[in-house]
Amino acid sequence: MTTTAKAKILLSRATAPSEGAVVEAVQQQPLRNYQATLTGTGQVDAVVEIQVSNDGFNWLIMCRFTMSGTNFDTGGFAAENPAQYTRAVLKSISGTGAAVDVTMGD
Repeated sequence: MTTTAKAKILLSRATAPSEGAVVEAVQQQPLRNYQATLTGTGQVDAVVEIQVSNDGFNWLIMCRFTMSGTNFDTGGFAAENPAQYTRAVLKSISGTGAAVDVTMGD
């Protein structure tokens, strides 16, 4: 039997620097995939951090996406054995209509 894990939304259409919701990882799945997407009109730029924690209070930067492009840019990576809690933090964003989405898949 095959089960399909649904992607968890860490940030949705974020347009200003902000912290996304804290998501608890399912520890039975040791590999996580992270995807960040930046959209807008013309030149768009954003910096997003994926942060992890074992207690939900003390956060470490696991990855930083620096995205820049015309109308669109994306970044992604996979990590083994991540911490119990994950969040995305939009550090900076610029450009007309610029917005960032970040998802985590088990």
